[in-house]
Amino acid sequence: MNDQTRDMVSPRHAFIIAAIVVAAVVLNSIFGFFNLESGHNSAKFLVGLYYAVGIILTLVAILNFELAVIILIFLSPLAVYTFPGLKFFLTLSDVYLVILVFLMFVRSNLRRERGIPSTHLNRIIFVLIALTVLSMINSRDMLSGYTNLIQTLEFFVFAYFLIVVAVYKRGVLDAIIYAIVIVSALVSIQGILQYIQLGGGDARVFGVLGHFNATGSYLAMNLVFTFNLALGQKELKTKYFYYAIIILNTAALLMTFSRGAWIATILGIVLSAQIRGMIQFIRAFALIVVAITVLAVAAPPQYIGRLYSVPRVADEASLSRLRQYEIAVDTISKYPLLGVGLGSNLEYVTLVYNEPQNSEIHNLFLHIGSERGVPAMIALVAIFVSFFVNIVRRIGRTKDPFFYSFYIALFAAVVAFATVNMFAYQLLRGLGIPFAIFLALFPAATYIEDNAPAETEWAGMLSSLDLKRHHIEMGI
Repeated sequence: MNDQTRDMVSPRHAFIIAAIVVAAVVLNSIFGFFNLESGHNSAKFLVGLYYAVGIILTLVAILNFELAVIILIFLSPLAVYTFPGLKFFLTLSDVYLVILVFLMFVRSNLRRERGIPSTHLNRIIFVLIALTVLSMINSRDMLSGYTNLIQTLEFFVFAYFLIVVAVYKRGVLDAIIYAIVIVSALVSIQGILQYIQLGGGDARVFGVLGHFNATGSYLAMNLVFTFNLALGQKELKTKYFYYAIIILNTAALLMTFSRGAWIATILGIVLSAQIRGMIQFIRAFALIVVAITVLAVAAPPQYIGRLYSVPRVADEASLSRLRQYEIAVDTISKYPLLGVGLGSNLEYVTLVYNEPQNSEIHNLFLHIGSERGVPAMIALVAIFVSFFVNIVRRIGRTKDPFFYSFYIALFAAVVAFATVNMFAYQLLRGLGIPFAIFLALFPAATYIEDNAPAETEWAGMLSSLDLKRHHIEMGI
């Protein structure tokens, strides 16, 4: 383990990667090397490019593991770009995550990385995985069940513990933070440009995540995260940088017209502001929300477009969700222990209700309950409860202004994810890895905060020694 070595990454690396991404997109738009939106899985050139980039990124991971983790954050929103040639859904970020986890275990065995630490979620996560395995054995569609199991392992085991292990120094944490907010800015810019290309109006931004609700959920998490980071900044330059990203996130979020994401954002902002004691801000924010709601209710539809349907819960989408919730409750009552089987909702709902369009329950907890059973649903709820209880306690104890703001930012991000998944099922899509990253950054940050004084004291002791005179005794 290399605690005493210098950081291999810094926020500068996040900006460099972002510059490379922007340059690549601009050059491709100018010269048209390939079209990512048409036949990208069958294009031989793109397939070869995938493998070439994969090899380069693997070499980067071998040479600089911390930098590779930063790159994973840039890849994680690319949910629509699946790995070519496979018969099941596996994104590029999934493949890269598996490579990083393999390297993590190799480095751990070579003592270049610390082992997997104990966290407040370890046992709950493994209980959920055990119940998921049992549900897969009971699956009616083994291929779908196996795919769901692999993706659950990735998000709740691989991604979570990768971040917990890799982020153990303040410099790495700073780089991770900047990578997260920069990627959210890039996703927002792409969404805004897409909205313009689609002609504006009632068009809904689906973004690189491939769906407007998924893009809205991703932006909701990142917006409340960046909002709280901005409040904790003292340097005006950094504060304005965060404010600019908040503006981009907000614009793109509105263009998704995802009501669940809007509600999640509002709740995340209000709760985090309440923790900070920002009563005047909450009042002003509430007035803005009420004014927009009144506008959506009272204004004629020809003047406000899709905003007219926002407060009207009797629309087709809302009625469809109510039907899905009814199916889920009925399914849970019939199969409470292990559900209908992992990945088997489509087959079961089609067979019993003949409503394949309602097979995906737009509620994360009800969907898990119907597929994996009540114990698995309880385990998932326990993950959120354990996270919230522990992080609120930590917020009340910490005396470091940076970590105080950072913990509140993590709290708000997970609140947004939990809220939006009351109206969606986004555990195994492009949001799985970003969610696991936010979840894991809490124990990683507590480790850094708890060990910072000891590291500072040790560094002071070393600086007081005459290393040149006693280099033999010090083993240097």
